[in-house]
Amino acid sequence: MNNMRGLFSKCIISFTGCKIPIFYLTPIILDITKMLYLIGLGLGDAKDITVKGLEVVQQCSRVYLEAYTSVLTVGKEALEEFYGKELILADRETVEQEADTILKDAHQCDVAFLVVGDPFG
Repeated sequence: MNNMRGLFSKCIISFTGCKIPIFYLTPIILDITKMLYLIGLGLGDAKDITVKGLEVVQQCSRVYLEAYTSVLTVGKEALEEFYGKELILADRETVEQEADTILKDAHQCDVAFLVVGDPFG
């Protein structure tokens, strides 16, 4: 994707394959090759993630696991072993009060936010 110059820049947020463009004002030139991914894990165990979701998790620099609205039948360690990636637990305070920490540098590196079940549910 080309860099966009001028007053409007484009950020893309991907929800396990569905890319949604979001436009915002900015005075700088951005390389829009990195993004924040919201990935649904299903309701069962570590293997319920989609193949595309697993590929995204493995390429991300940081992977957060939302850990307060639902609970998987397996622990964080089982997910880390299956995904081959360290997970950062995101409790209620982190999600609601410290969201900037999750979004930090998402324009420079891929960041995943894992949600038990459907991320839109």
